Amino acid sequence: MVFFSLQYADVVVITGASRGIGYETAKLFADRGHTVYGIVRGDKYKDLQKENICFLSVNYRDENSIKNTIDRINQESSGVDILINNAGYALIGPVETLAEDQIQDQMEVNFFAPVRFVKAVLPIMKKKGSGCILNISSINAVASQPFGSLYCASKAALESFSESLYAELLPLPIKVCILQPGPLKTDFQLIMGAIEHDQKDLQKICNSLKESIERRLEHPIFNEHGQTAKEIANLIYEIV
Repeated sequence: MVFFSLQYADVVVITGASRGIGYETAKLFADRGHTVYGIVRGDKYKDLQKENICFLSVNYRDENSIKNTIDRINQESSGVDILINNAGYALIGPVETLAEDQIQDQMEVNFFAPVRFVKAVLPIMKKKGSGCILNISSINAVASQPFGSLYCASKAALESFSESLYAELLPLPIKVCILQPGPLKTDFQLIMGAIEHDQKDLQKICNSLKESIERRLEHPIFNEHGQTAKEIANLIYEIV
C-alpha cells in the first residue's frame, strides 16, 4: 500500500514548465510553499524568471543531461519528492507526410524523456522512503484520433509504462499516477505547425485536415467547456 502524502516544502520537479499546464502547475506549487524546479527546453527559461521557481534547461534527448539536472537538484535541496512529467506536444498529420526526425522527436519528448526522468528520480525517492510520480497523458491514449497516430501512440506507451511502474513500486511508499486531460482551451497554432507538405495531393489532405481541426477547436466543447491550464493545475495538486 502507498502512503505518500503531500507535505509543506516538498521538492517538486515539473517538466514542460515554460507555458500552459506546466507553468500554471509550477506557479501553484510554488505559491503554496513548495520548492519548485521547472524543466524547459533550450533557452526558454530566460523569459520565465519567477523568484520562487528555479527554471532549468534540459536536453530531453540526452539521458546524461537529465541525470545531471536531477543530481544538481538533489544537491541543492532535500531531494526530489514529486516528479510531474508534463512535457509533450501533438504531432498532427497524415503518416506519410511525417519526417523521420519529427517521428523521433515526438517519441523522445512524449515517452522516452519521461522514462529518463523516472529513472533519474527513483533512486532518490527510494532512499528517502517516499515519492510521487505523475505522468500527464491524454484521453487520446485510449481514444485515438485520425492524423494523430504518433501522438496517440506516444501517450499510449506512456500509460502502459506508468501502469507497469505502478505495480513495480506497489510495495514501496512511492505513488505513480496518470492524468488524462480531455479537451483543452489551447493555442491552435501549436498543434497545426506540423501539418505541411509540398506534394500537391498530400497538401490537399493536409489543408482539409487543418480546416477540420480548426472547426473542432471552434466547437463549444473546446471554447465553452474545455478545461483551462489553471483548472488542470488545480487538479494535479489535488491528485498529488
